[in-house]
Amino acid sequence: MHEGTATSTAHGGGHARHALQGASLFGLEEHDGRGVTRLHGFSAGRFELLPGAAQACVRVFPRRMFTSAGGRRIDRDVSAYHLDARGSFAYEVPTARRT
Repeated sequence: MHEGTATSTAHGGGHARHALQGASLFGLEEHDGRGVTRLHGFSAGRFELLPGAAQACVRVFPRRMFTSAGGRRIDRDVSAYHLDARGSFAYEVPTARRT
């Protein structure tokens, strides 16, 4: 549950259902002393609405903490995602139309 994931599933030609999970921002370094290392990070996102469009764009910015000799830093999570030049990925969702 502490790893970031993004999945999209569609059944029978219906609209895709999207599930997003960011890495845990806070938590223990290891779980129950078993030596299982937890990942730390977060995902930020935004909805990009275009006037008159029947779709909206959901843009997600996944970040992860990395440890190196220089210390810890939070940066783009390219280990689990294919990110664009903005350091994000995006997908479109239908919007509800009001009549």
